Amino acid sequence: MRVSSLLGVLLALILAASAVDAATPLTALNGEWQGGGTDRDGPLAAPQPTHCRATIKTDPTHLTSTTQCDGETGLAKSFRLSVAFTGDRFTGSVEQVSSVHGGPVTRYAGTVSGRRDGDVASFTARFGGLTPSAYVVLTLTSPTAYAMRVRVLGSTLTDVTLRRR
Repeated sequence: MRVSSLLGVLLALILAASAVDAATPLTALNGEWQGGGTDRDGPLAAPQPTHCRATIKTDPTHLTSTTQCDGETGLAKSFRLSVAFTGDRFTGSVEQVSSVHGGPVTRYAGTVSGRRDGDVASFTARFGGLTPSAYVVLTLTSPTAYAMRVRVLGSTLTDVTLRRR
């Protein structure tokens, strides 16, 4: 369940890139991003304030990102995302590593696929086995900011806004 919320932040960065107006080159997303909102370890955990930092590297058809989110009550998540774009669709891979209060580390690896429709991008992160898929919706709010919401098993895990640094 933790994987879904961490992956959500990282995937949000990728979706933000695909949600940008078609005239805006993907390479405009290169750089450092930061933001915050709320996150939780699983659907039954209490939401906690979180702060995130991300680095995005792109070329006209690929995007990679590394993200670190630190919750105020001990939830730490980091993930790597790599996607390729074909028109309004994208596919790729994601890896998430998380822990709570420095406890045991949990690692998830999976695939992502999705599409954009105007200023909204939506995608699914699949992890295999019994780990539930994460559903992510990204809404571009300006050329330098986007909102991301991640849902797992019908519950919102992550709700953050990231801005260019």
